[in-house]
Amino acid sequence: MSSVQFWQHPASLKLSMVQSRPLPSSAHFRHHDHSFYEIGFVLSGRCRWVFARRPQRVRAGEFILVPPGHAHHEVIEPGERARLAWVGFDLAGAGLTAPAWSLRRVSAGPWALELARLLETVFVENQSADLGSRERRQLALQEILILVCRAAGQPAGRRPRAPEKRSARVARSAAHYLTENLDRPLSVQAVARYHSLGAPHFSVVFRRHHGVTPREFLHRSRLVKEIAAICGYSDAAHFCRRFKTATGLTPKQFRLRQRNRSQPG
Repeated sequence: MSSVQFWQHPASLKLSMVQSRPLPSSAHFRHHDHSFYEIGFVLSGRCRWVFARRPQRVRAGEFILVPPGHAHHEVIEPGERARLAWVGFDLAGAGLTAPAWSLRRVSAGPWALELARLLETVFVENQSADLGSRERRQLALQEILILVCRAAGQPAGRRPRAPEKRSARVARSAAHYLTENLDRPLSVQAVARYHSLGAPHFSVVFRRHHGVTPREFLHRSRLVKEIAAICGYSDAAHFCRRFKTATGLTPKQFRLRQRNRSQPG
């Protein structure tokens, strides 16, 4: 294999570290190597990865892949304060060859914020004994590997799409999760925790994007599902599509229009 698509191979976590604060240029990192792959990501500032060949200057929002056996150390640029994160992993499979973009800086582009969040998730879950921490850590690692391959494969000169704001991403993800799990006992606190937010802040973010609280959204979604079942539709999504085809409005839009008409002018 001439290039590794990491996400296509089972990966096992070997190292996870996220600096809690930026370090000055006086900080020292020892020269070392690993028996596993390592991704170094610059969260803020600038840093050099020093190898036997020409060093690579990596800026905030960029990462570098160090294959097994490549001795290196990091140097924070003079006058800079940099905050870094690392994740190390082994890949299952024989005959894998490191990709051509290893040992070179790669811009994370529109996925920079998401990568930073995922690196933090792996770091936190790796130290946790909470229910599902191992599984969540593994899922976050898998997402990291997908995104670094996606960023590295970005065609040269192609303008990346504008990144979606994290608040919008959280609200969209949470709404999808709620609608896909209507039959399960759901906790707003648990959904908020999954998105690394406190319940009050999560509720504010959700309401800002959907116009209702998570509990009200869940209540209305369950109600739509019950109506769909009564009307003989297999699922709520099918009912909503047929409703819009017939009326030109979604059930939510129809409900708001009826409410406005009922209010005294």
